Amino acid sequence: TSVYRLFKEGWLSSRQVGRRSFYSVTGSGLRRFSTAFRRIYAEHHVKWDGIWRVVVTSQVNGAGRDNLRRELGWLGFGTIAPGIMAHPMAEVDLLTGTLQDMGLQDEIIMMSATSENPADSQPLRNLVQTCWNLDRLSGDYHRFLARFRPIWAALESADSLDPELCFQTRILLIHEYRRLLLRDPQLPKELLPPDWVGASARLLCRNLYRCLLGPSERYLSRTLITADGPLPEAAPSFYERFGGLVDTL
Repeated sequence: TSVYRLFKEGWLSSRQVGRRSFYSVTGSGLRRFSTAFRRIYAEHHVKWDGIWRVVVTSQVNGAGRDNLRRELGWLGFGTIAPGIMAHPMAEVDLLTGTLQDMGLQDEIIMMSATSENPADSQPLRNLVQTCWNLDRLSGDYHRFLARFRPIWAALESADSLDPELCFQTRILLIHEYRRLLLRDPQLPKELLPPDWVGASARLLCRNLYRCLLGPSERYLSRTLITADGPLPEAAPSFYERFGGLVDTL
């Protein structure tokens, strides 16, 4: 069902070979997957330069504006005023690519702005809380920790790990973590509450992923095939997930 949905939404293309269907990532799907890759797996140690990226959406009408808001929300943008969305650390190339894919690059006004208020000022913190509802996100992160910490303890104490079970756990882990990241704007630490729980959730996800990786990859290698035969070796970028996976395989 998930693969069919991705196909209908244009993330995947399908090719029939005999009685089997083989799927490939489309161009637009690759861009979305690349965006997701950065949000889920990349290390986030970029120092904030104090610059906000601002997008004026009021020129787009109807369903186009709703789609634009949804796509910008996926990039972490929040609505700071009617028709105006902003993010303090948005990647310009991702923003530009999104607008180009939507055919809106000539209809949208993009600006850069700086705040005269210090990052820890109460008005700025109030704005951040209003735009991104960090209290709700914090509660969801705490529930993620409560759900997956026992799994981490069980894996650490296990004498051996079943490859298929590791694959299933890895899929569920990233699925749950991804759902949180869809609503996490990944703000600079200067704008986050002290001891932000999202950092603990990321550390747990990274440790679990590294533990599950070896057995789950062995399960994939013996289960999946391509139209040309066995699965190829993973791309180099695969081993960059969560700061490096070389020692985990």
